[in-house]
Amino acid sequence: MRSIITFTFLVLSSLLSLVLGDYVDMVIDSEKDLARTLDKFVEDHPNTYDFIAKSFDGKIIIQIRFEDDTVGIEGFFTETPELLDDLDIAQQSILASTVSAGLDEQSGTTLESLKAYRYGDPENEKRQLGCQPCR
Repeated sequence: MRSIITFTFLVLSSLLSLVLGDYVDMVIDSEKDLARTLDKFVEDHPNTYDFIAKSFDGKIIIQIRFEDDTVGIEGFFTETPELLDDLDIAQQSILASTVSAGLDEQSGTTLESLKAYRYGDPENEKRQLGCQPCR
């Protein structure tokens, strides 16, 4: 059952990326180089999906993950209306996938719980680009 949700999420994430465009178009000027690096990683690694969430301090984290959920690359960005829209669409897609798989009651997933989620450990978060060796 989990594989169905993961597959559905991967498909939705890929479609959203095509519709919404590149991250370089969604971030502030000083963060465009980092966003270009993420966009290039996605281009070079088609079997990935995007994870986006708010962090404890109000930044937006974007991780490009492989199908096995390992992180290929990540970056922390300043909130912009475009990134918040992207996050909102991702949250709605996750909820729709969870509901369509019939797991919303079992997992307790609601739109409110997705919007309340914050990524990371506030004591130990690092604000830098992380990249595993390219596969």
